[in-house]
Amino acid sequence: MSPYGVPNETKEQTQWIEKCVNSITGNNKRTGKPYTKGEKIAICKVQLKKTGTSEEAISEESLRQQFNDFEDRVWKALSPELRPDICCSPGGNHYIVDIFETYVIVAEGDKMYKLPYNMSGEEVTFDWSNATEVERVTSYEPVQQAEIPMKVPQIPCRDGGRVRTFGGRTLS
Repeated sequence: MSPYGVPNETKEQTQWIEKCVNSITGNNKRTGKPYTKGEKIAICKVQLKKTGTSEEAISEESLRQQFNDFEDRVWKALSPELRPDICCSPGGNHYIVDIFETYVIVAEGDKMYKLPYNMSGEEVTFDWSNATEVERVTSYEPVQQAEIPMKVPQIPCRDGGRVRTFGGRTLS
């Protein structure tokens, strides 16, 4: 599978998406928070699909506007389809947390839901039968680094052995 899920994704498209993602800054107009990586990828993929090529020069503002239009379509499609039995009561305090190519994360209160969707042209439809409650998980992984050998001073002993010193202290 391709890194960003683009059908028949080429190396050039992957590199273009990475460059595009790294170039996007600023805040999401709906949440007021910085764009998440998922949102940045969605912005770039929308542009890639729209132009059919990764060669066209695109301004960051144009990418943001296209993502905002995309997000508006998803939001408008979600609003009339609210399903209080699964998620998001009409008039409730729900919002889109993140948008991915095939699903959205919607929050209401202290719960979040993964809601699959399909987009055909301007039409967005949700797959409520596969909506699932999810939780945000953050993990911190150790950085893999090469081991750096440390020189530890050794002092010869009278009996022929050696004593290592650590921070100026002698250990026997």
